[in-house]
Amino acid sequence: MGKSSPNNFENLLLEKKEIVFFDGKCSLCHWSVALNEKLCKQSKTHYGTLQGFEKELQTIFEQEVNLNTVLLYKGKKWYSKTDVVLNLALNFKQPQRFFYRSIRFIPKKLRDALYDFTASHRYRWFGQKEKCQLPDISLRDRLLPK
Repeated sequence: MGKSSPNNFENLLLEKKEIVFFDGKCSLCHWSVALNEKLCKQSKTHYGTLQGFEKELQTIFEQEVNLNTVLLYKGKKWYSKTDVVLNLALNFKQPQRFFYRSIRFIPKKLRDALYDFTASHRYRWFGQKEKCQLPDISLRDRLLPK
């Protein structure tokens, strides 16, 4: 997919409707994807790595892709950092939905500052993978090809 044209990428966004782009080498990110799947009532989320779609994302945002973030494309809108967590939490089962949605009461600047701090230390604290490895077979069906 990394060699796809911008039109193919736009079609992919329209077709899948909800895509999380994450750091494919980050152990914390892999754990977060698995947690999202576990907490969702019925997940329809697709996943792609930031590394695999770097050129397409650079074209959309007209800047380099920051691997220290997570992106969510949902409903023709883009979300990043803690806004991704808040949007994904809409699909969580109770009581986790209530817990994660309560994060929205923390000011965005503070939420994102904590996110940035964790993201800048994620490899040291949680480790790094050589390549993207999602553990669950059902996730592989929704992992977008590179």
